[in-house]
Amino acid sequence: ELTPLPLISLLRAKYRIIHWSQDTKDFEAHSAEQLVSWFSSTRPRPGDVVLMHDCVGLSAQCISQCCKLWAEHSEFLAIPMD
Repeated sequence: ELTPLPLISLLRAKYRIIHWSQDTKDFEAHSAEQLVSWFSSTRPRPGDVVLMHDCVGLSAQCISQCCKLWAEHSEFLAIPMD
């Protein structure tokens, strides 16, 4: 939970705060099949922000396959770092 005081500190330090609405929990996955299963059973809603970690090897390994599951009804955009 982000409380007001830390939020103010982050904003003063010029950090961008982005909240996600869907969490793949990719950091807990033990196999690519678990991530693919999450994408198979979850459908995004307009405006959803899906959290995935670029430091999780499984995410990088199966991101293309996962995106293909949503390709018909989704647009994928990366959130710029700057």
